[in-house]
Amino acid sequence: MVLNTSTSEGMCNSLLEAMLVKTPVLARANPGNAALLGRGDTMGLLFETAAELVQRAEALLTDAALGARLAQAAAVHIARHHSAQAETEGYRAALQLALDSPKGVVVGVSSGVLGTPPKGLSAASIAPG
Repeated sequence: MVLNTSTSEGMCNSLLEAMLVKTPVLARANPGNAALLGRGDTMGLLFETAAELVQRAEALLTDAALGARLAQAAAVHIARHHSAQAETEGYRAALQLALDSPKGVVVGVSSGVLGTPPKGLSAASIAPG
């Protein structure tokens, strides 16, 4: 089990990595974790209070089928939406577009992973080398 207790978080790499290798995730219900895991307890468990943390940790520790179900669903989600290969191709495309652009400006590049441009490249100015 991977436990994340951050009160604020973006897209947490440790959760992505845990999900990739089919490790059950228990995370604080902050906006970044909730966006990744969703609110339906289908890919991991979220908690808001100390009592919920204890209850959900006990559930994961005592119900192997629950952990296996969450871990499998999370791994499928990561493979579909956050693959390293798709991220690499998205960055490669963005960088190639910047290199091909006469002023080194990238506009509207999509990585294809989440349907949004790689972070910082949607309208970034990249000076040619």
